Amino acid sequence: MKNNRFLLKVNTVIYTLIVLGIFVVVYSLLTVLPWRWDVTANKKHTLSSQTVKIVQNISKQVEITAFCQDGSPQKEKISDLLNNYTRLNKKLSLTFVDPDKQPSLTSRYKIKNYNTVVFQSGTQRKDILDHEIFFQNYGPEYQVNMEFRGESAFTNALIAVTSKGKKRLCFLVGHEEALLEDNDRDGLSGLKDILEQQNYNIKSLNLILEDIDENDILVVAAPKRTFIKKELSKLTNFFTSGGKGLFLLDAINNSGLAKWLDAWDIGIGNNIIIDTQRNYFFDASSPLPEYLPHEITDDLLKQRIPTVFFLARSIHPQKTLKESPIKITPLLQSSSGSWAESNYQSKKVQYDKDIDQKGPVVMGLAMEKPPTGNFSTKMVVFGDVDFISNKALSIQGNIDLFLNSIAWLAEEKDKIAIRPLKEETSKITLTPLRARLIYIISLFVIPGFIILMGIVVWLRRRRL
Repeated sequence: MKNNRFLLKVNTVIYTLIVLGIFVVVYSLLTVLPWRWDVTANKKHTLSSQTVKIVQNISKQVEITAFCQDGSPQKEKISDLLNNYTRLNKKLSLTFVDPDKQPSLTSRYKIKNYNTVVFQSGTQRKDILDHEIFFQNYGPEYQVNMEFRGESAFTNALIAVTSKGKKRLCFLVGHEEALLEDNDRDGLSGLKDILEQQNYNIKSLNLILEDIDENDILVVAAPKRTFIKKELSKLTNFFTSGGKGLFLLDAINNSGLAKWLDAWDIGIGNNIIIDTQRNYFFDASSPLPEYLPHEITDDLLKQRIPTVFFLARSIHPQKTLKESPIKITPLLQSSSGSWAESNYQSKKVQYDKDIDQKGPVVMGLAMEKPPTGNFSTKMVVFGDVDFISNKALSIQGNIDLFLNSIAWLAEEKDKIAIRPLKEETSKITLTPLRARLIYIISLFVIPGFIILMGIVVWLRRRRL
């Protein structure tokens, strides 16, 4: 009997050691191998597709130097993120410097603040400061929420130090277009900040006073006044010579561009899209478009990232001859439960099969014409401008759709992707009743259940 008990104890010890050994081996392998699993809800430990593309395509050496205090939580966060970068490309090297322990090196780099990260490639240098990485967001009752924006800042820095040159975007003015300097809800000041972070040069262009450079990308943002003949002639010359442009045409406004776009096999509807099936917070005039396959939308379609349009108009390919060299690809469409409302000024909006177009209705398209000279003509046309206004930039898909369109026009394929998501703090708001239930369950119900089960087991063992 004693021998059996001894053998049982020996077996228990052996099995325990085997299990512990397995855990040690698995843990050792996980620390050595580059495998990672991100189980967070918003994948905050996973690099965005844009970052992965950009880092993998870097062909020259980039030195990253982070000036952080040893043991600080900021250093830990920065280190975890930048190590993900260096795993993707050996051209990236990462060094940490404690400003308190290495003051001479810190002075040589002219660093004035903790948690500054310096990106260098050749003669190009970009410094990312602490407030760009750890953004303080003020909530209600002056509550400060710290938002980590490291990936967005670091990826933009890599673009800045590795790009050969900056592409220039020319925003058309002179027809009461939406303005980049406008800080109101309908303005585009937020878009301007994002474009500059993405390493684009921004310029306002008046066609009456200036010509368009053949290397520029033209952006036409919701013009309200009619174009004169001279301006339309300049537009024709620019695009005939292989120009590239993005048109954001609001509903209701009639600038005369609809007739001009006819020559490029692009039709502009005089209507507003009403979608009762897929819309934003039960507003049928704010549709959630469905993506169609194209370079611009493929990542958005794959990851199911939504875009919201507001008071959008229909954009459709014109019926042309089969031998036309112009290639038109629809990018977005409304749902089958939608229609293009022609009588949008009426107080009562309803579908009229005789005059309204039944959904799905195209809301955006890409046009490409083979080159006649050195460049191919490219256009992207959307039936809305509000989706990239200040009031809508917080919707992730909106800015990705716009920037992917610009990247496609600029032929920067590594920028056609999903940008880094903002890290958000998950919050639970409890009603007094739910808070009380949690209190009772955690303090009385669960401990009471454990005690009850213990009593039942004790009574059963006594009877044996």
